[in-house]
Amino acid sequence: MECRQCNPDCPVNRLRQAAISLGYKGVCIAPGGQLAIKYVEKNRPKGIVAVACHKELEEGIQSVAELGKADRRSPPIVVVPLTKDGCVDTEVDEERALDMIALGCSQEATKGVAK
Repeated sequence: MECRQCNPDCPVNRLRQAAISLGYKGVCIAPGGQLAIKYVEKNRPKGIVAVACHKELEEGIQSVAELGKADRRSPPIVVVPLTKDGCVDTEVDEERALDMIALGCSQEATKGVAK
């Protein structure tokens, strides 16, 4: 899902742009956990940075683990909980999220990524 008329000041948009600039091959912005799980099932990412409310994070981790049982390949997941639940006016600790997004990326790739 791509946000329609996405505000450049939206924290989710800034995190998406940072991930893309670091070379992420795919970024899923889903208004619910089930759409995110379908994305993971279809694309089989090598790793996941999940930004969501606590409930969605718990359910997502369990669902990804279930997907991994079939082929014994469950991608590593790092989580960043929202500081305010809800899909409107989403709030997240952007610095922490950017740190998690940059995990595993070369220092060269992380130069110029806003923190």
